[in-house]
Amino acid sequence: MAGSGVPNLIDRAMKLKEALEEIGKPLPGGITIEKLDKLIKEVEDRTAKADSLKIELRRVVNEKNLSCKSLREFIAQAKLAVKVEFGADSSEYEMAGGTRTSERKKPGRRKKEN
Repeated sequence: MAGSGVPNLIDRAMKLKEALEEIGKPLPGGITIEKLDKLIKEVEDRTAKADSLKIELRRVVNEKNLSCKSLREFIAQAKLAVKVEFGADSSEYEMAGGTRTSERKKPGRRKKEN
């Protein structure tokens, strides 16, 4: 729905408030300026809180991503250290998560193009 965001909703509520103030007559069903003000404030407060939480979430996700990057780098360094220490075809390298040289798929022959 176009124009159904919070800023648009607040604008509509403010226009209604102006109209109610100009009318100046009590309306049935508990429609009061005070109740309207309370609802506007509630929406503004909760919107501000949601925006604050979005910022906090973004910060925490960025921190998590940095931690994941550090872990990936550590794993790569550890595998490389095992490879250097024991060799690329060692069982230790395989235990550390590497693929032994002897277990790698050999490249196939390419077909000759005419």
